Amino acid sequence: MAVDINGIGGRPQQTNTQAADKQQPASVSAQPAQVAPLAAPQSNDSVTLSSEAQKMQAVQERAAATSEVDQARVDAIRASIANGSFTVDANKVASAMLGLNGG
Repeated sequence: MAVDINGIGGRPQQTNTQAADKQQPASVSAQPAQVAPLAAPQSNDSVTLSSEAQKMQAVQERAAATSEVDQARVDAIRASIANGSFTVDANKVASAMLGLNGG
């Protein structure tokens, strides 16, 4: 009898349960194994941050609280587009694009 060890055969595998039953010792029972409960974590653990880590944490909190968008500038550009005074300098845009491409 061939056994598909990868489970790719597409049909159920047959096993010889009689041989397996004969090999098990009589002391083995069908009861699930008991698992010991995990110990509760100790409450006396503590962490102390260095002054540099505390400064870094404060900077990160301030950065998270600030907006990445300059709303005043966005409002000014919207107003200039709305009234028709917004212009695009093609040379400046092209230079910026070349700078982004490493050229």
